[in-house]
Amino acid sequence: AAADSPAASRELFYNLGEVEFAQGKTDEAAASYRRAIEKDPTWVKPMFKLGLVALNKGDKAETIRMMEQIIATDPTSSEAIQAQGLIKELKK
Repeated sequence: AAADSPAASRELFYNLGEVEFAQGKTDEAAASYRRAIEKDPTWVKPMFKLGLVALNKGDKAETIRMMEQIIATDPTSSEAIQAQGLIKELKK
């Protein structure tokens, strides 16, 4: 219900995505992570999780695209460092 509020925060959507992902509801988790990104397009934490959803679904191209977006958005973040490693592994 809180997610339907106009005042719902990026953190609320991110946390909702975390719960959904943990429950194996990857499509719902992806939607929640996207809503967190809509609230703050510069927040790479939900972008990284969205990339992991794509990886979980076996979508290598989308995973790489999301990881590259993270690096472009916040190149000094810990997520960007992880994204670089993941891209390297996926391109082997």
